[in-house]
Amino acid sequence: MGRRGAGAGFAVAWLAAVVVVSVAQHAFGVLPPERLAATPAAVANGRVWLLATSGFEVAGPPWLELPLAAVLVAAVIAVLGARTFWVAAVAGHVGATLIAYAGVGVLWLLARPRVERVVHQPDYGISAVMAAALGALVGGLLARGRSGWATAGLLAAGAGVLLGVTVSLPPTLADVEHLLAFALGAIVAWALSQP
Repeated sequence: MGRRGAGAGFAVAWLAAVVVVSVAQHAFGVLPPERLAATPAAVANGRVWLLATSGFEVAGPPWLELPLAAVLVAAVIAVLGARTFWVAAVAGHVGATLIAYAGVGVLWLLARPRVERVVHQPDYGISAVMAAALGALVGGLLARGRSGWATAGLLAAGAGVLLGVTVSLPPTLADVEHLLAFALGAIVAWALSQP
């Protein structure tokens, strides 16, 4: 099995693990989200493994997020390759979270009451991976030059609508992470597409 096949196999295994965790939580009431979820306080206290475990949970409706995640993962792997998917997924899930948490840390120092509630709020789900995958498709297609502009424009418009519908007012920590994940996914795909 080549690198592409191994990377795609790991993507299938990750999706299968997400399904197992989702079934365990929703059907059997085990593995409550708080046990696997990251929080800014937990990560600041050294519980960094929660950055990984939080990416095995579905925060939204599983019947919607799981099929959409599978389609996005398959699309990125088919169009850009498994390496691009994994780098974008990690950058989107972990990188966006760390950047957002750093912002929370700065606000904690400057205006503690504004972020007091957020510091211990569970932060989990596969949506940042999905936002990064969507960003990767846009960035990868843009990197392909003129032939990819129309497709990338359509994807960017769709991403804008999707992110616009999901971003709440006032924005939540998850909203910030989704926007960062989309941007990081696009940057990763763009960078990996360069000669």
